[in-house]
Amino acid sequence: MQKRILFGSYASPTARHILTILTIWANDQTKLVWCPQSKLAFFSGRSRRTVQRALEELIERGEIEQVSHATSRQSAHYRIMIVPASEEFVRRQPAASQESTKST
Repeated sequence: MQKRILFGSYASPTARHILTILTIWANDQTKLVWCPQSKLAFFSGRSRRTVQRALEELIERGEIEQVSHATSRQSAHYRIMIVPASEEFVRRQPAASQESTKST
């Protein structure tokens, strides 16, 4: 599993913790993630209500986007809008250094 460091998040520490968990579970190409709030609460060690507040804060800040709402059979889907630092770092590198890292 690849470790990711969030780049540019100004959310509260609890919201950043939830965002980190979401980022770990997100699809690498689409940045989509779905996870029940109860599961987020369990893995973060926070209450379900605290997770709800953290998700609301992340949505308000534009760091995640709610793609679909939860139903009785399916959890809400979110898209990570903030870029992990590792990807941002690669994007900022000159093209020559990116090619040399690909060949190794």
